[in-house]
Amino acid sequence: MQLITILLTLTAILTFASGLSVLGGSSKSNKKSSKFFTFSVFFAALWTISVAIFLSLTPTDTEIAKYSIYGIYIPALFMDVCLMVYVGYPYKFVRGFGLFMAMGAAILSGLLIYDPSILYSNFTLSHELNSVALNLNWFYYCYAAFYFINTIVLLTALIFRVKKTKNRGLKNGLLILGAGTAVAGSLMLIFDVLLPLKDYSLIWIGPMALSIVMISHYYAVLKYRIIKLNSGWLKALSYAIILATVATVYMLFFYIIFTAIFKTPNPSSAIIIFNVLMALIFILLIPAINEISSFVRSLISTDQVDLIYATKKLDLMQKAKKVNLNELAGFLADHLHFTYVGLIINEKLYGSEAKQLSSNDLKILKKLDEPKRGVWQTPTAEAKEVFDNNELTSVAILTDEKDHVIGQIIFGKVQNKVESTRRELIQLEMLTRLASIIVEKSKKDKK
Repeated sequence: MQLITILLTLTAILTFASGLSVLGGSSKSNKKSSKFFTFSVFFAALWTISVAIFLSLTPTDTEIAKYSIYGIYIPALFMDVCLMVYVGYPYKFVRGFGLFMAMGAAILSGLLIYDPSILYSNFTLSHELNSVALNLNWFYYCYAAFYFINTIVLLTALIFRVKKTKNRGLKNGLLILGAGTAVAGSLMLIFDVLLPLKDYSLIWIGPMALSIVMISHYYAVLKYRIIKLNSGWLKALSYAIILATVATVYMLFFYIIFTAIFKTPNPSSAIIIFNVLMALIFILLIPAINEISSFVRSLISTDQVDLIYATKKLDLMQKAKKVNLNELAGFLADHLHFTYVGLIINEKLYGSEAKQLSSNDLKILKKLDEPKRGVWQTPTAEAKEVFDNNELTSVAILTDEKDHVIGQIIFGKVQNKVESTRRELIQLEMLTRLASIIVEKSKKDKK
């Protein structure tokens, strides 16, 4: 059960982080409904952690077991009510019904705390499997009916919202959220309400199913903006979702592979801890791996420019405290796949390599007419001679924010190609304009 405890803990972290992100980042128009989502995931996290604690208890932890059973059966009631109100918040009936169901949840919780025997006769703690002997009586029927009614109202409210909304994106987002909720709700009903009466070993599946709701909700927020989050909180939510999902998938694969190879479902604590650490290290290395992968891909793909990577790097150069124009020229040559790139600023040449143009050559290039459109200059007969002598192919102007010429950029031959396509020339012009911003910044820094 050690691995299940870790997976449930990851699910709880994922759930709680989602709630905080939605509450902190939602707009004023979504703030009230978002509070119910946050309350729902708070109770969901308590439920998940309680299941994890109960399954990890030893035979001597009888006092803790009583409280963890409360944690399994009480927070889940309020979680369901808050999720129902969140989904059906636009409707007064759902909000009013939610208040009624919250009172019902409070009554059921009070009865359970006052007399735990109405729910279970005893519980078993062992090194193999912890379980609760549930009583099939009026209380349990009410408990099961509570979930069933909540789920029906939730899905009905969702269907009404889908039918009434004219926004196609919102409709798709609600459908995705509804599908995730329906799948997770079915799993919870089966493995946490019905099956525990006979077999308590799979009670952890219900809390794990919460991740389906969280991921479907995240996708609906990200893709279809069913609620409006500011970019900062959306990034935080994305990071939490991705990290928790990667860690959960990693541990599930480890569990499957370990069981298949060693024919035992219970790896030692040392092996579990080692794999948790490996998962954390892998997750922390993901940004570095992506960066290295993008860098290598941008260098080796000489048949095309990695526009996203080049734009990102030029943006970072522009934000740097000090700009090295030779490094800028070298970057452009490497990642735009030219044999040479040079920047002519104030009749001085900054190049990707030690190519020397005479002062007379620089003067000839400087005399070229400014283009009427775009950035590319048309070479004169004299300039063509300079091109031929120095293996250059094109020249473009660099301008400041007021469109005043502040320099020129010259290009050598395209690697592994005779000439650039029209699409590549458009990309090159855009990147040339970004380079202009960096050059302008370097000139301001020198003043």
